[in-house]
Amino acid sequence: MKTKGKKALLERLRKELAANYRPYVAAWLANYQLYGDLLGAPEAHDEPAGWLLANQAMKEGSIFAKEIVGRAMVDGRGIPKRQPAAAAVLLREAVETGRYTAMSQLATLYYFGSGVPKDLKQAETWARRAAYRGTPEELFLFGQWMESGKAGRPPDLNQACHYYREAAAWGSSNARKRLQALEKEGIAEARICLAMLLLYDLSTGSDFTTVRIKRAVQSLEAERPDDPRVLVAVGQIRMERKLPVFDETRAWAELEKAAQLGDTNGRYFQAEMLRRGIGRKKDIATALAQIQTLANGGNAYALGRLGWLYYWGSDLPEKDETKAFFYTRAAAHAGDMWSVLNLGFLHEHGVGTPVNYYLSARYYSIAEDVGFREATRRKNAALAFIKD
Repeated sequence: MKTKGKKALLERLRKELAANYRPYVAAWLANYQLYGDLLGAPEAHDEPAGWLLANQAMKEGSIFAKEIVGRAMVDGRGIPKRQPAAAAVLLREAVETGRYTAMSQLATLYYFGSGVPKDLKQAETWARRAAYRGTPEELFLFGQWMESGKAGRPPDLNQACHYYREAAAWGSSNARKRLQALEKEGIAEARICLAMLLLYDLSTGSDFTTVRIKRAVQSLEAERPDDPRVLVAVGQIRMERKLPVFDETRAWAELEKAAQLGDTNGRYFQAEMLRRGIGRKKDIATALAQIQTLANGGNAYALGRLGWLYYWGSDLPEKDETKAFFYTRAAAHAGDMWSVLNLGFLHEHGVGTPVNYYLSARYYSIAEDVGFREATRRKNAALAFIKD
């Protein structure tokens, strides 16, 4: 009879190590040895053995093992005393290679000031980068910690709601449920965040009734007329002709106000209105110059638009697949949801990069969690090409 689940996985890891030792496989087994009690594999839990195996795999080049050793140092697993400062060094090295789970760990260290100076801005940066790569639960935890007042910070329910909103936008069902619960308790900021979330969901292709869309827009405009995040969310929706709240004049005014308040996304969507001729005479040259300037400054939307334009060769002298991949990848890792979906496509079809069905499925999976309907079909198609 075949064994299933964690037991089967552990047996396979041990067999692979015995037949063909590889540091990455050793790191996986070490992870179960160090954290088997939390991963549903208590029979594998052997912290001393896991610590030795993880360190061996790290020395032999496994970045995953480096992350595991860093995490174990934070948690005090396999060692007599926690070593957060040494852990931070290893986690920094791991995140430089793109380990998104290490980004979450580093975010926690900065939030609590464990082994590094307490720095909420740095903590947010790493938590968001992890979310953009498919791990939004760190932002959900930020919301919980802010709601309860952890790390010496006074409770701040309004800020907690916005962490929940960000986490929910990137696929955290826990964060969405918490916002809904707070709304039922009569928390005004939760209601505002859910209205903003509806507009984000709408931008990914979700369907809502005209009444719900109008109600969300009217509520946001009335209650948060000076919040640049709200102004951009509403302005973005108002510039779309296919939606029942289309109003190009109000869209431009709200985006201009957001831009004056320092939100670069307001400038980006104004450039899009110029590029597409919405409410203004079409001016592609001015629009592209503004988009390139914003992209140079790291604006996720602008990076994503350049990736799209270079892929199609639209409004540009020529197509450039290498630049299309470069900008799309940068945009996805900076937080542009559409670019996450597009990056899956580029990896699947080898546009500007070698074909990689594993990475394609990975990005499609993130896009699926965010709410893109098309992502599920594309993910399944990519997975079909992956050989075990």
